[in-house]
Formats: sequence, C-alpha cells, structure tokens
Amino acid sequence: MVHFQDVRDSNGAATGPVNQPEEIDLTISSEEDEDGGQNAADNGDIIEILDSSGVPQPVPLPRKRRRPGANKLLEPKRQRMTDMMRSADSTNINLQNSEVVEEFKRRLKCSICLDVLEDMTSTLCGHIFCAGCIHQAIRANGKCPLCQRRLHLKDTHRLFF
Repeated sequence: MVHFQDVRDSNGAATGPVNQPEEIDLTISSEEDEDGGQNAADNGDIIEILDSSGVPQPVPLPRKRRRPGANKLLEPKRQRMTDMMRSADSTNINLQNSEVVEEFKRRLKCSICLDVLEDMTSTLCGHIFCAGCIHQAIRANGKCPLCQRRLHLKDTHRLFF
C-alpha cells in the first residue's frame, strides 16, 4: 500500500501528490496474512526495509580484481610517449641539479686549510673537512678542530655526492 500526500507551496496552494514510502512494523503479524490473505509480495509492491534512522543505505558496488601489469597492456602509445618525454625532462633536471651540486662543492671550504674541500670527509659531530686535514688534526690532538669533541681516525666518513 502506498500513501499519497499533497504538497503545498509557500502560499498554501496544493501542488500535487507526493509518493511517501509506508513503514511496516515487522514485529507484529496480522491474522489476515497468516490465513492466506493478500500480502505485499503477491500484489507486486516493492518492500524496502529501512534502518532505524529511516534512510535507505546505499548498495555497495562490486569490486573487481585487476591483474598487475594489465594496465600496461592497455596503456596507449600516446601515454607511453608522454611518459618518455617526462623521463627525458627529468634527465635534463638531473643534469641541472648536478651542475648546482658541483657549484655547491666548489664553494665549500675546509676550516683547517681554508681551501676548497678535497676528498670531503665528515666527523661524527657533523663537521666537514678535507680528508688529509682532519686525519692530521686527529693524530695531533685527538679532537675535532671546531667543537673539541674527542675523535679517533675511525670516527670520520668520506662524503660522496
């Protein structure tokens, strides 16, 4: 059974019937249904069960599994060409970055000899010196020339970049 209710606009005039779903209490059974009376399933009505909030929940969509690499086969040539162009652009950026790194290395100076770093070496305390300079300073004093932390020759690490 479906109930119709008139909807009224802001002036109070009826605009027409609106179809409202009927709530059915499933906890009470009627004798008419048990005795072979006509029920909603027989007359073609659709029964929609609502949760306690009264709002129907959306039906989840079925999920499909995809094989890894299946997209690679379906990928058009144009997309692959675009990817190759991006790769070439990133290579150009890497070359530019390499030039920036080289410029940075040329500007770094050793705190001991005050010259451009040669065989860049770091200590455990994080200071950077020429390998020869820091090894000689550690042999002579056993300390970092900048922060005076106790160091051994094994406490130095070559830096590569």
